[in-house]
Amino acid sequence: MMHIKRLPALRRYASFDIMPIFRPLDCGLALKTSLSTLQRLVLDGRALQADFLIPEDTGRRLRVSFADVEIIRTLDEMPLSTEETEKWVGLQSEHFAYEVTDAHFWRSQSEALKLTIPDLKHYCFITGWTCLDVISKHPPIFSVIHVDEDSDHGES
Repeated sequence: MMHIKRLPALRRYASFDIMPIFRPLDCGLALKTSLSTLQRLVLDGRALQADFLIPEDTGRRLRVSFADVEIIRTLDEMPLSTEETEKWVGLQSEHFAYEVTDAHFWRSQSEALKLTIPDLKHYCFITGWTCLDVISKHPPIFSVIHVDEDSDHGES
C-alpha cells in the first residue's frame, strides 16, 4: 500500500475545511441591501468610486471610495451565491460591507500579486442585485452623496 504524504500548505486546499470569513465593516448607514444596487462605478487611474442606491432615500447614494485598487470585480448576486461551495462565516442579513478572508475570489489571485503587495485585503460589498469585490491595500472610505434628480451622478 502506497502512503502519500501531504504538504501542510496543500492539505488546507485539499480538504474541505476552507471557510470564507466575512468581517462586517461599518459604512455609517443602515440600508436595506436586498433592495440596493450598484448604480455608478468609476475607475480613474487606480482610484475607485462606486455609488450604491439607498432604497430608503432616492435623493442620496452611498459612495464607496478607494484611493488605490489592484483588482475589482462586479457580478450579479446569483453567481456570487453559487461561487463558494464552502460554508460562509460572518455574513449578516441586510449588511453591506465586509472585509473577507479565504474567499474563492481571493484564493484565485496569483501568489506573485500577494507576495509583491503583502498588505492587500479583499473587500466585498453585497446588494440584492450587484456585488462588488475589491482587492486593495487601502481600506474603503464611505460617504453619503446627494444626487441631482436629472442624472444618476452625485455631487459630494
